[in-house]
Amino acid sequence: MTAATWAPPQVIDGRAIAAALKADVATEARFLAGHSTAVGIATLLIGGDYAARAYERRIGKMAAELGVTWQQRRLPEDTPQHEVMAEITVLNADPSVSGILVLRPVPPHISEEEIFTALDPAKDIEAVHPENAGLLALGRPRYVPSAPAAVFHVLDQWLDTAGEDRAEFYHRSLITVVGRSSNVGKPAVSLACDRQASVDSVDEWASRSGRLGLYTRRDRPGDRRAGHPQHGDRGQEHHPLRPTPTSRQAGSQPVMTTGSAAPRTE
Repeated sequence: MTAATWAPPQVIDGRAIAAALKADVATEARFLAGHSTAVGIATLLIGGDYAARAYERRIGKMAAELGVTWQQRRLPEDTPQHEVMAEITVLNADPSVSGILVLRPVPPHISEEEIFTALDPAKDIEAVHPENAGLLALGRPRYVPSAPAAVFHVLDQWLDTAGEDRAEFYHRSLITVVGRSSNVGKPAVSLACDRQASVDSVDEWASRSGRLGLYTRRDRPGDRRAGHPQHGDRGQEHHPLRPTPTSRQAGSQPVMTTGSAAPRTE
């Protein structure tokens, strides 16, 4: 057997891919607006979690760039469950809102399950309603959660640019998904399975037991979704029979930098 030549990891130009996708979405939004179809997103923030506020800012900025209306709804940390549910009811009934995004995490006294179940499935763009989550698991998604959808979109576009056959690439790939959240990790597993890749799913216990590297050093490509830079693999082994490794990380985490009075988001 002749060993294949090792190819070093490659940097995927995510910014260029994002710019192209943004242009396509803006064109679609203008088309719908020209045909009297409402395109609007509403975010609901309960409390003041740093990561949730950072995500809220990015959504507002993106909506402005795309020409999409944005309703910014905020409730205090101590808002009772019934008032949150009332806010969801208002957004469900608002014809100017075509998508609702509940920013996470929510305060501990709030039931996420109740909120997600109360969402209009047709406006649940993160696919957290049981109906949408079930359709996604069955491979017939109405919506795909944005983080895993973005990761696979970037990977798909990179494969096209590299001249790779998508199906053949995924069929020979082992994808390791780190994290099992309902809106990122679990949907990522479903998307990888839909592409008929081999999939490993690990969570924080693999890290706590010191076995995370056992999985992330052998995955090709690696799909890291824990949302924390320390969960990225350090010191990958090179093996002559393995194809080029790729790694994508989804999520945001505040990181304190030296000499900085405020955290930055990664």
